Amino acid sequence: MNFLNQSPIGAKKSPFIYKDQATLEIRSGGGCISIFGLPFLLAGLFVMQIPLGIIPMKGPPEGLPSIFLVLFGSIFAAVGACLVFGRSGIIMDRGTGRILQWYGLLVPMKRTEYMLDSIRQVQMSFSSGDSDSAATWPVKLYGEGIAKPISVLQPTNFTEARQLAEELSRFLRKPLVDSS
Repeated sequence: MNFLNQSPIGAKKSPFIYKDQATLEIRSGGGCISIFGLPFLLAGLFVMQIPLGIIPMKGPPEGLPSIFLVLFGSIFAAVGACLVFGRSGIIMDRGTGRILQWYGLLVPMKRTEYMLDSIRQVQMSFSSGDSDSAATWPVKLYGEGIAKPISVLQPTNFTEARQLAEELSRFLRKPLVDSS
């Protein structure tokens, strides 16, 4: 295992962040997805300001009542805000025997906690893509008392997915089931 989170030159950086030998963290959100969401946020805010008179226009907007402009703008702004500020993560701690899954806007807002002993296996499967998305190899945690599997990663490359699933399996000391 790579406890210093360093990779050889030319190798892809691991998504796993090792806090110490007993704590592993995976984060998602931010980065390029934030840049993608910024135009949605800005366009939504711009459209919402038109009926308020903050954006000067020659005459009222014709054909659309002001309430529709506010609703339309707020939908765009909400989607953009989720993309720009949305974050999620999973913290696996063998020391305390817990897995913490969290979601939020810049900071954790919703947390779900699982007991590490309830995890029975790390499973890797295949999900064929459609015309809009690539094929993926999801890596999930399955166990007793967990309503639905905990989705950890969804790499688009089989070799990468297999390596990450093996690393996660070794860290958690759980068997790896490859159903791809």
